[in-house]
Amino acid sequence: MIKRPVSKKNFRRKVSEDDEVDNPASKPVINQSNNVGASGSIGQVNAVKSKSHAVQSASSKVALSFNHDEDEEGDVFVVKKSAESKNIAKLFRQSKEKSESQPSASYIKPSVNKKPTNNLTSTHKHNSSISNPTQPIVKPKLSSDIPDAATIHALKKQRELKRQYGSDYVPVDDTVRYQSQESLANKTGETNSRLVREDDNDKSDTEEDYRQLSFSNIKNTNSFPDTTEIDHVDDEDEEVSRWEQEQIRKGSAAMQATSAPSQINQQQNIATNSNMTMQNTIPATVTMPAQPPIPTTITIQTIRSSMKQKLDAAKEVLQTHQREMDRTSAYLEEATSNTATLEQASADACNRFTFFQDIRLYVCDLIECINEKITTIQDCEDTLRSLLKEKAARVVNRRINDVKDEDDEYLGKTVTVQSGVDEYGRDLKLFASNAKQKRKEDRIARKKRRHLNRKGNPLHEYKEGLSTDDELADSDQTRYTMEIDKLKQKADQIFEDVIDDFYDIKKIMKQFEKWKISLPETYKDAYIPLCLPKLFSPFVRLQLLQWNIFEPNTTDFEKLPWFEQLMLYGSDSIDSDLDPDDADLLLLPNIVETVVLSKLKWMIEDVWDPLSNKQTQILISLMNRLLEEYPTVSADRKPTQEICSAAVKRMKRCMDEEMYIPLYHKKTFAKFPDAVHFANRQLWHSIKLYSNVFRWYGIISTNVLEEIAIDGLLNRYIVLGMRNSSNYQECVKQCCEVVKMLPSGLLQEGSLVQLAVFSRFLVNLADNLNQIRDSKEIAPNTCKQLVAQIKGLLKIMKEEGEISKISKPS
Repeated sequence: MIKRPVSKKNFRRKVSEDDEVDNPASKPVINQSNNVGASGSIGQVNAVKSKSHAVQSASSKVALSFNHDEDEEGDVFVVKKSAESKNIAKLFRQSKEKSESQPSASYIKPSVNKKPTNNLTSTHKHNSSISNPTQPIVKPKLSSDIPDAATIHALKKQRELKRQYGSDYVPVDDTVRYQSQESLANKTGETNSRLVREDDNDKSDTEEDYRQLSFSNIKNTNSFPDTTEIDHVDDEDEEVSRWEQEQIRKGSAAMQATSAPSQINQQQNIATNSNMTMQNTIPATVTMPAQPPIPTTITIQTIRSSMKQKLDAAKEVLQTHQREMDRTSAYLEEATSNTATLEQASADACNRFTFFQDIRLYVCDLIECINEKITTIQDCEDTLRSLLKEKAARVVNRRINDVKDEDDEYLGKTVTVQSGVDEYGRDLKLFASNAKQKRKEDRIARKKRRHLNRKGNPLHEYKEGLSTDDELADSDQTRYTMEIDKLKQKADQIFEDVIDDFYDIKKIMKQFEKWKISLPETYKDAYIPLCLPKLFSPFVRLQLLQWNIFEPNTTDFEKLPWFEQLMLYGSDSIDSDLDPDDADLLLLPNIVETVVLSKLKWMIEDVWDPLSNKQTQILISLMNRLLEEYPTVSADRKPTQEICSAAVKRMKRCMDEEMYIPLYHKKTFAKFPDAVHFANRQLWHSIKLYSNVFRWYGIISTNVLEEIAIDGLLNRYIVLGMRNSSNYQECVKQCCEVVKMLPSGLLQEGSLVQLAVFSRFLVNLADNLNQIRDSKEIAPNTCKQLVAQIKGLLKIMKEEGEISKISKPS
């Protein structure tokens, strides 16, 4: 910490020139403390001292003269020196005399690196002229440059001229006329003449005469040196002086001297530096003596070692720079590579962003379009389903009514309808009787048409009851055809107001194929392969409106446009190599599972006729193809299970609603000969359904098929009807047909428990044939052949034990 002493403010007043003349002793005296060497050079101090002694001696000798008066008008500076300061000056004089006595003394040349300064301390060597007030005045550089009275007077005069004439003032006479007192005395031989005009010898400097004090050698930090304050004539000089005093105090408190001998050496150096400074400021003809150079011994070995050291240092620097250059080059290459990579990545990111924005807008518009049209597509599907269901239900209901009408006729039942009128005013009993009669006429007419059709195919063995009576009246067929055509026209007009980009499957595919090819990773991350089946399903459903597997001239779904278009999704052609890991390979199987199987399910429930061999064969062929070609159609998949469940429900409903085996008395057969044909036809209907049920073997569970076919149809209807039949030859044919329809897989592990009832019936039938062999009803050879056929059936059923139970003919 620097301890700041309490500063005493010196209030200065503006002193007039009269006061200066009258009272020259009132000038402030500069007190030189122990830091004389720090505040200025020793030579300057001596110069001032000699000047002051000369002035004092002159004033004491002359009593009255003009020169004496003018001397009193000048400023007199009295410098008080301490003992230490005097010792320093004595050492400086001794060193100077020693250097002059040496013959090899050299002189210090002015330094070119330092700016020249005006040294105003040596008053006996002034040779400068009065400067132009417009030119800048160079401030003294040394801290102890104390001007004499003449210099101060010249500075004042110059400042007054500047104030009077401005900065453009040019003096009339700018020749160098002012000289010091000693130079005038040497030229004229006069020693005391000082008659000098102030106007002619006004060589002044600017009023900003700042001193730069050196604080390098201060012995006592607690003592602050007193400095001479030159009176200035305006308030600005007072502020500058106060600021200078503050800076001196701060600098003096911050420095501390080490020892007295070091101070002497430093002061000698300062004196030498001051001489150099004076040498720079005085003309080139004046030279100052310098200290003798320190002798040094230089050898070749020294130069060589120095050069080697410099060379080694340069090599190390070179190697360091080389390594730095290599490292910088590597960094530059890496930065260049990273810059190129980042630029490419930036361009790719920009392109990706643009693409994602476009695909996002496209998908949003596509989904909005589909949501707008999906209700219309659903309405068309519902309308088509209702039409086909109504058509199939009409055929089933007509078949049930025909069976009931014939049975009532043979049993002698009459129409049990209450008398009255309906909402249209028709008699109910008469209307029911007429409707029954009309159904009979239509039935007979259809039977004749079927008989004519069978004549065109003589190779086909006809069995009564195996034909499907699914023919509709012309009026009904025409009406259904017209309704379906209107529905197809409506479906074609759904996307008339939509551009092809949101309707054509091929153009929609291109948008997602572009995504798949350009950005496959994001394509997978967005789960597009899972979304495409649902996205394309509305367009597929719309095209499947014209697909009806039970129609004779229908187009297969694999030949529709949507199938051919989606089959090539994600590949260039059919022959191109396929990636087994590509998720889009399941696009078609997923669409088949979600769309085709969904439509197939409700067609089985509402349209399929289990008593139609043709429809059943078409349905079984389609299911087998789907199971073989499409991995999504399997027994462990829910849509496939739903289709099998729908088929089982439909067959059970047919068995419960349409199966009927009449059990007539022999008198009824005798009274109504057609009753035998009716009973035989119904029995063949049951066998027909039995065979169609076993067509589902391998698709539907075996236990379910055995429950429907054997427990439900064979044991409940077929065996019962054959027992009531008196035609043994026809009965054996029916038994052969039953055994023939049994799947071979059922009998691989042995006989079935469910076939026990049928096996006992075959044994009883064989016994009956053996008993009537001698009768005239059937020829003996025929009976023998029929029994042999029965034994063969038991053998196929793996009922060898039942064969031994057949009685031998008598």
